[in-house]
Amino acid sequence: MSEQGIAAGFSRLAPFYDAAGMLILGGALQRAQLCFIGEMTWSKALILGGGTGLSLKALLRSQSRGVVCFAEPAPAMLRRARRRVADQPGERVRFVAGGIESIDPSEQFDLVCTHFFLDLFADSSARDLMRRIDRQLLPGGGWHYADFEYPRRGLRRWPSKAFIQSLYAAFRLLCGIEARRLPNCGALFEELGYDMTGQSLRAGGMITTRIYRKPTANID
Repeated sequence: MSEQGIAAGFSRLAPFYDAAGMLILGGALQRAQLCFIGEMTWSKALILGGGTGLSLKALLRSQSRGVVCFAEPAPAMLRRARRRVADQPGERVRFVAGGIESIDPSEQFDLVCTHFFLDLFADSSARDLMRRIDRQLLPGGGWHYADFEYPRRGLRRWPSKAFIQSLYAAFRLLCGIEARRLPNCGALFEELGYDMTGQSLRAGGMITTRIYRKPTANID
């Protein structure tokens, strides 16, 4: 499916998206996005695939003067995000109806947030996307990452994997996403030379929040 078709699919889900996540996972998705937000130091942040703007509001509250570029391709999601932060000064947020390709490649940020976004892409696409994001993150900048992952051990490993695969089947049907399984984002961060400086697990290890730090020197 085309990017426009995927965006249209997520727009159709927008009225139910947050409520469905709360109902199915008891708020774990929301808590994962907010975890560590108040501890981040930043002045110019990029939120990619920001959905309805839950983390946007928390991020703005965490820093009184920082500015945010909020990129979301689905029009209905973007409208909800705008309404969520309507009480904030307009100059603090720039809304972009699109993805990283809609942002000037020369623009630089000291914080990037990707929340339940990279899981939409197959490994090769996720690698290309992360490399593009990396080029726009300043050396020493932070990457706030929240997403699903397959638990490595324990009794919940196989039920969790089955649940995640059922989500993929649903989102492929409803939105036409390309991925069929989780990309190995941990390995891709290692490939880029990032250090993980914080981690929190939820839902039996099925949902993770991680803080990554970009090296101050370029990795060949």
